[in-house]
Amino acid sequence: MIEILIVNNSHDLINFFHNTLKKEDGFTIAGTNRSNFFSKETQAGPLPDFVIIDSDSISIHSETKLKNLLEHPSQSILMVSRQNQHNNKVQLQIIQKKTLKGFQSPAVYSFEKATKSKFILSEILRAAYTIRKASAVLSTTTHLPNKELSIKESKKCKPIIRTRPSGKKKLILLGASAGGTKALLQVLKTLPATMPPILIVQHMPKAFTFQFAQRLNSLCALQVEEARNNTTIQPGHVYIAPGGMHMKVKQVQSHLLIKTDTEPAINGHRPSVDALFFSINKTLAVHTTAVVLTGMGSDGAKGMLQLFNNKAFTIAQDESSSAVFGMPKQAISLGAVHKILPLNEIAQTLYNVTILDQN
Repeated sequence: MIEILIVNNSHDLINFFHNTLKKEDGFTIAGTNRSNFFSKETQAGPLPDFVIIDSDSISIHSETKLKNLLEHPSQSILMVSRQNQHNNKVQLQIIQKKTLKGFQSPAVYSFEKATKSKFILSEILRAAYTIRKASAVLSTTTHLPNKELSIKESKKCKPIIRTRPSGKKKLILLGASAGGTKALLQVLKTLPATMPPILIVQHMPKAFTFQFAQRLNSLCALQVEEARNNTTIQPGHVYIAPGGMHMKVKQVQSHLLIKTDTEPAINGHRPSVDALFFSINKTLAVHTTAVVLTGMGSDGAKGMLQLFNNKAFTIAQDESSSAVFGMPKQAISLGAVHKILPLNEIAQTLYNVTILDQN
């Protein structure tokens, strides 16, 4: 769940955000706080994922106390202004520092626009949550020594919901949203370079997918890259869907090509997991393993059901290990999943069904 703290001096704005966000799947209101938010006692405690602040109610005298919040390495802030002004000192501080860092939307979100765009507001918070997690992965200094692998060749994975379709799997598809950057790193860093090709859709803005791919490449035995149009899909490679573009698979005789496009968003997303899953034809589905990892919403569920019906092997991350159990839950509810697994068992299962050809 994404925790939101609302900081404001007016009841109507607090009530608006509280009533809007509590209806959205994946959000929880950690609290509403007024002027005491900038006290030492408040900021000494654990911070939520996001703080929504009415910039018009913040005194310039809070400048010093605000600085600590701005410099917190994992904090994201959404400013809301009744006056819709971008020139007061507090707003400029926020804009220049880190409001929704890396997200291409107004740093100061007008109250009028917010009240008319509830869906946009929730999507901004979701995207910013993904960015924050991506930033944490991109800034990590942990490396695998000599890209050592921790895969074991005989570990059994459970629980099994349905028997896996027979046949060695030659293509792996992964879809993720909120919390996915950390989950993807955990899965990929233990897989050997002998794996079949892996295609990934992670909901993430354009500016971050290239950096994310580079960072994963430095930590994994596999070759990780941002996908490019007309690239021939190769074993031992991981392809990350570029932000702002759908990634699909096209079979041309014996070759598989990556196709990217800017067709309309699906389930509110581009790239979309469903766009990738639906691009797999019946012949290829038999040789495909598809995984839905942590994330909000339902992207990937319908596409996974089609893959399931076409005899692909399908996996969903379990609730206990998911940062947000939205996308996996929707796929499970459609009856599209063969196995529900904790995150720490997914890499082993992928190894088993591709390299070892066993459950």
